[in-house]
Amino acid sequence: MHTYFHNRRMELFRHLPVVISGLLRDIRGNGSKLLDVGCWDGEFTVKYAQVLGTQPGEMHGLDFSTTVLETARQRGVQAHQVDLEVQTFPFDDNYFDVIVCNQVLEHLKQIYIPISEICRVLKEGGVFGNQCSESCGFP
Repeated sequence: MHTYFHNRRMELFRHLPVVISGLLRDIRGNGSKLLDVGCWDGEFTVKYAQVLGTQPGEMHGLDFSTTVLETARQRGVQAHQVDLEVQTFPFDDNYFDVIVCNQVLEHLKQIYIPISEICRVLKEGGVFGNQCSESCGFP
């Protein structure tokens, strides 16, 4: 990839959490329950929760790596290890007001389980924000 385009792409990725936070500001609720699918170390999960006004204990994250999940827990995220391609989410139906999935689905070979699980745990009328840098398997 040409260096200019690579640098522009990396700049865009660094700004995505800011853009997502701006969108979440428009739907700020009183105590929205948040799930960050692919939360990594929880840095952005915390920022999203602050924008939403999420109460402590209602800021949840999923990721595969145990190492980064420990950092997320230290930041106050209720972090769970889940293999998105084969495991269901450890939450009740209709639990979350807001689910964010940033730069995750395009890395999976199989997206049917995570998409169906997102639909299951998202409340009716809830908000799902997904951003993919690639096609995410959608035509």
